[in-house]
Amino acid sequence: MPGKSLVAKATGLSRETVYKHLRKYAENPVSENDMSGFDLMTEQVIAQILKAALHGDMNAAKLFLEASKSWNNSKVIKQINRQIVC
Repeated sequence: MPGKSLVAKATGLSRETVYKHLRKYAENPVSENDMSGFDLMTEQVIAQILKAALHGDMNAAKLFLEASKSWNNSKVIKQINRQIVC
């Protein structure tokens, strides 16, 4: 997910307003169901981006590197490796 500053700039809202809405969304029990669907898709999407990057797509490579900045454990990387092999 992009940072609050980027969302604020893109939408014309203040960072405080973006933060307030994101916090309310996170506190809503329905949001947990919404996010679980994204978790399932994430590794498949990232694997496809990496495959494109490995085939020379520079935009895909940039996107992959940007997404990988937020990974702080090897579990995510292992899941992506499994997706690439399949």
